[in-house]
Amino acid sequence: MYLTSLRAQQIGNATNGRCLVLVEWTYGNQIPDVLELYYAPATTGTWHPIDQLPVNGSNDPIRKEITLPAPSVGTIYAAPRKLDSQRTLKDRQPDDEGIDRYWESFALGFRIALEGAPNPEENQRKCRVAPKITDIRPDVGVIKVFWNNPEGYNNFKVEWWNPPAGAQPFQASTKDKHFVLERALKGRTYAFRVAGLHEGLFDDCQSPWSEVREITMPDNLGYDTPVFDAKTTLTALSRDDDFMDIFTVGADGRVRSAWWDGDWHMWFTLGSTVFPAHSHLAALSRDTDFMDLFGVGFDGRVWTAWWNGNPWRDWTPLDGALFDPGVPVAALSRDTDFMDLFVVGRDQTLHSSWWNGNPWRPWFAMPGATFPSGTPVTALSRHSDHMEVFLVGQDGQVHGNWFDGQWHDWYILGGETFPLLTPIAAISHDTDHMEIFAVGEDGVVRGNFWNGNWQGWFRLDGQDFEHRTPIAVLSRDPGHQEIFLVGRDGKVYHNWWTGNWSGWSHLISHIQDHPLFHPPIAALSRSTRSMDVFTIAQTPGQEFVWSDWWWLSWRNWFPLL
Repeated sequence: MYLTSLRAQQIGNATNGRCLVLVEWTYGNQIPDVLELYYAPATTGTWHPIDQLPVNGSNDPIRKEITLPAPSVGTIYAAPRKLDSQRTLKDRQPDDEGIDRYWESFALGFRIALEGAPNPEENQRKCRVAPKITDIRPDVGVIKVFWNNPEGYNNFKVEWWNPPAGAQPFQASTKDKHFVLERALKGRTYAFRVAGLHEGLFDDCQSPWSEVREITMPDNLGYDTPVFDAKTTLTALSRDDDFMDIFTVGADGRVRSAWWDGDWHMWFTLGSTVFPAHSHLAALSRDTDFMDLFGVGFDGRVWTAWWNGNPWRDWTPLDGALFDPGVPVAALSRDTDFMDLFVVGRDQTLHSSWWNGNPWRPWFAMPGATFPSGTPVTALSRHSDHMEVFLVGQDGQVHGNWFDGQWHDWYILGGETFPLLTPIAAISHDTDHMEIFAVGEDGVVRGNFWNGNWQGWFRLDGQDFEHRTPIAVLSRDPGHQEIFLVGRDGKVYHNWWTGNWSGWSHLISHIQDHPLFHPPIAALSRSTRSMDVFTIAQTPGQEFVWSDWWWLSWRNWFPLL
């Protein structure tokens, strides 16, 4: 636990001594149960307890109004505490590594001086004139609003009307004399007004609102508005803790991408190649500076595009084998110098190609088992000398093959059958463990795991799904794994394992009109403390990619506009 700041601001006057305190922090996996507030007068330095602020697992800043003797000069402190087994407060708490130690910051202080009552006439004079909006500029998917500062205000409030679909009405403080609204849609009309705040976040007074100004975003903004539908495919990857990229193929066959580096950036069209509608792409990152994409084009060849710093290199074909257009491709990288591809061919045999420096090696077949063309392939690597592939065969059973320097004979994970073309999700959360999941013929998710031997199929009862519903699976540390699916009711369900399976629950949407999610789904974990989920949902008049994210708790769904 690391307290990062403690701020206090007088909101009353010398007769009642009221203060508003804002405590902010960052934290590891452990957070306190209580923050205790103390006040130390400058004259004595003695700490006096003021109040206890319950945290209750929240990671949001805490605001608390307190009362001090007035006028007062001294320091306000906040000290984190945990409850022991007897529910009494203590100072010690295990850190992220499980070592018993004192909190890194036992207390953090803020010096405050309560002054006499403010002059009402002076207060009114400072807040009598509204700022004037001086300029509104449309940019590439962005609106910038500028205003003047006639009374020397410290902060400003900005309100808009007609926000983007799914966005909450915005009202916030800013010291800048401009405001940026991102993800503005083409052709939409937005309205703004601005007010000045004398004391910022803890304002004593607010100026009148400025006049309302409107702007209509033009249709020629120079960025690409994606057109998604319920069958749009999703692929997501994270090449380090600070980056995420998502790739889609919609009804028009164009590959579009959006990326995150702390904020989501606008969608763009990736390359000039058009693929069959709703083609399945494979994406991998073999180190933090590389990303590679793969898909089967109209000509039946596997095409690839790659990135190692802007811009993306345009699509080029991998010759030597032809597949049915748009069929799924699986790709993995078992170390920074290797990439392997897997596709079911027109001969119903799995084919593979590999790279460890240009050129790509010729395609070769992996005979011994047959699969319908279009069968999704799942591949994983649990260490640099191992690869494994899984597919549902013509007999409805899961077939597997593995590589440890050479490919071996196919084996069957018997005991369960699945509809043809069922996608399989696979994960390895450490080098001695693999786990696979698929939706069975009865709509119940089945799992099977290997820890030296395959242990047999088990059921995750309590929820049933449509046949061939894709499953997204992730592991954010060796003791955790989580799966996500879209249910028949259009809700996103998840089930997680930390030694035992939790049971099904859905990621709640706090949006008034609950969006109806569609089965395409992707999930990733870019650190042990984060998870991100992506799917498609309908908003009035259009489908969008939606996302939800976890950082100690799940947040709320939002559209990537």
